[in-house]
Amino acid sequence: MLPCTTTRGRTYANSIGIGLSGHTHVSNVDIAGYSEGIRAGGSANYIIGGRIEGCGKGINLGLNAAGTSVNWGGFIGGISMEANDYGIHVLKGNGVIAGVSILGSANSPSVGSITGILTYTRNAGLTFISCSTTGAHTNILEVQNGATSDQTTFLGCDA
Repeated sequence: MLPCTTTRGRTYANSIGIGLSGHTHVSNVDIAGYSEGIRAGGSANYIIGGRIEGCGKGINLGLNAAGTSVNWGGFIGGISMEANDYGIHVLKGNGVIAGVSILGSANSPSVGSITGILTYTRNAGLTFISCSTTGAHTNILEVQNGATSDQTTFLGCDA
């Protein structure tokens, strides 16, 4: 288990607060001011508790360290997010994301949060439970490339 606090102070291009490549447990994160707060690819990634603020992408799932698309698998829970351009961006993955609060704000790096949750069709068995997306977002939820509810499930989520 790795408790972590990391702050850049403002968003820098191509910067990553925490990069996970699988079989990692991170807890009580406090991340601010990165291009990507957390980038995770590979299986058995567990991110439990904390906050992510003022990043281009708060949590970016389905990419490895080199930026190549890989499947993400694991659990994310108890995260508070504020003023990120994109709250949760899932390129490719399966797992559970639960109890995440995403607040959009005009104080995001692009001077206005773009999307709370963005998912793609390459997800199989991805489930969001009790997640909320509030505040000022251009899009609360965006599903790209014709993804269907068979691939991504939302239970008890609100906007």
